[in-house]
Amino acid sequence: MLVEVTVRVPEERVGDFYLMHGQWLQSLGQAEAQPGREEWSSKDVSLASEMKKALPANSAALLDLLVRKESLTTEEVAHELGLDVSQVTGVAGWVGRVANTVNRRSPIKTRQVDGSTEWRVERNVSKLFK
Repeated sequence: MLVEVTVRVPEERVGDFYLMHGQWLQSLGQAEAQPGREEWSSKDVSLASEMKKALPANSAALLDLLVRKESLTTEEVAHELGLDVSQVTGVAGWVGRVANTVNRRSPIKTRQVDGSTEWRVERNVSKLFK
């Protein structure tokens, strides 16, 4: 169950807040933070559809983008989705959060490349979300 929370943040620190919150949300979608969560398999088509319907609009757009593209940097994702780079982690974090509700690991994987984060969905998993 998701609940709405309102937090007061100094105006000049809003970007920092989104970054911190996004990193926390993204950690919910990482394999090492999800003991017992299963990887996606070819049998999960209906589960993937259920998960995708539960995503907030920006998170669904991110997943769609990464399914279409091989991989993108944080800056490229922000540009493609019309976001600030500080928002990307939070948007991706919701994908992991919703994946947790269906007992799966986040379909979005990350790695550090040349000082930037690279975002991707593995090919075998991306087929489930087309």
